[in-house]
Amino acid sequence: MCQFEKFATDVFPVKVKHFQMKIVRTLHNKCGALLLLLLLLCTSVFILKTTAILYHQSLGWMFQPS
Repeated sequence: MCQFEKFATDVFPVKVKHFQMKIVRTLHNKCGALLLLLLLLCTSVFILKTTAILYHQSLGWMFQPS
């Protein structure tokens, strides 16, 4: 059991660190950066559209003749 625990503590952090390095490398990659930028752009456009729709709906509701 002790041998297994030692093995787990030796291997697991290395795997996690390797995975983190992989993510960092991908983000530093130009392709990764462009992808991230595109994702942010899409998200902000979606938020703006949703806000505009809600705003127009509330204005329409406010100015409806009773």
